[in-house]
Amino acid sequence: MRKRWKLDLDHGRNELRHRRLFEVAAKIAVRYGSGGCCYKNWTDYHIRECWEYKHESPCPTVNEIECKTNVRGIKWYIHNVLDLREDGPEDSADFLNGLCMYGKIVRHKKNFDSFRWYRNDSILELLQSCAFGGQFGTNISKQDNKQNNIWSFVPALSLRYSESGLFFFAGVLASGKLIKKGNETYAEYKGDCIKYLKKWHIPFEYVSKKRQVVQISPFWPALFSLKMTPKIAEKWVTAQNPIKGKLYASILWKVYVDNKFPKNGIPFLPARRSIFYQHKCEEGSMKRLEFLRVTEGLVELDNGILNMVRLWPKRGESNEISID
Repeated sequence: MRKRWKLDLDHGRNELRHRRLFEVAAKIAVRYGSGGCCYKNWTDYHIRECWEYKHESPCPTVNEIECKTNVRGIKWYIHNVLDLREDGPEDSADFLNGLCMYGKIVRHKKNFDSFRWYRNDSILELLQSCAFGGQFGTNISKQDNKQNNIWSFVPALSLRYSESGLFFFAGVLASGKLIKKGNETYAEYKGDCIKYLKKWHIPFEYVSKKRQVVQISPFWPALFSLKMTPKIAEKWVTAQNPIKGKLYASILWKVYVDNKFPKNGIPFLPARRSIFYQHKCEEGSMKRLEFLRVTEGLVELDNGILNMVRLWPKRGESNEISID
């Protein structure tokens, strides 16, 4: 009986250690990537950094992890069990997957997934600054012979994410390109980004003939800049003459916040005097803004946009009212 009890105890300990091996492998993979081969470039330093059970059992070796885990199991653990703390867009699975809507995630059965996209310097810069590991490179598309960027062997692409999270909104909107037409600027999007812009009822300012490219006001990515990295946020909030930027800012502040209109309370919000002067009519400026909300198609905006508007007054900056 005692022998059987000892065998059961040993089995339980072995099972627990096996589970912990997948845990440490998943953490190392997400943070440092896999280098094409799951365990390539992994060192004892990486294991000691991610092993949380030093007081209970000795750290495993790279060889032990390689012998007792596999890519499919690690991907399953990353997707179903691993729960990372998100302190900002750099380590947010929501932001990462939102960003990937600009291109295409290529799923692999026997290796970690990859992400491909047409050249976009903003996306490359964001991925290089994120907390997730992968290999950067380029390849030639078989369809149109154009050069694509590729981020290969990225375990973080297996992380769970939420399409309703504000970081996901920010990721989708951060992926756009600033386009100048005459004196005004637009934000341009491709791929699955278009699907989400439609879903959130963000108005389009331009749609290409084949509907593969759309352009919106830079106001929308600027609105979500609080959830972006500082450099990319600056790109959007400093956009020159954003198409309908002041109009959309005035409407949303009036509808979702109040009638006081602090200058730059949200991106591109004009001073109160400018709003009253520009929209004065017999019914009054506030009635005019309510009317424009309907005609500009802002009635059915997603709740995520509403929540983002209400975050701006709480961001810790002074909201003194300007009457200039």
